[in-house]
Amino acid sequence: MTWKRASSATPKKFKVPIWLQMLWRRVIWGTQRIIMVKYLEKEATITGSHYSYQIRRLLEAIKEKRRGKLRAGVLFYEDNAPAHKAAVAIGAIQETGIE
Repeated sequence: MTWKRASSATPKKFKVPIWLQMLWRRVIWGTQRIIMVKYLEKEATITGSHYSYQIRRLLEAIKEKRRGKLRAGVLFYEDNAPAHKAAVAIGAIQETGIE
């Protein structure tokens, strides 16, 4: 709440566009900058197959944006979400060689 004089106009509120409210952003960071950004619709479900597809896309983005750094190894941190523990996702991680 802000203080204002009785004679001054009411402050305008910032309104978020509806299309922006319906998006969910997933950002994958590296040590220096953003590597990949993925937008999903609001209320979208991330399945194991979708997650494995994103892992493969991440590997391609690393190859494109971080040439030469892939040999040093990629450490991939994830939590215990069901999509992360799906057999398809674990297979994609092992297939790409990400630790």
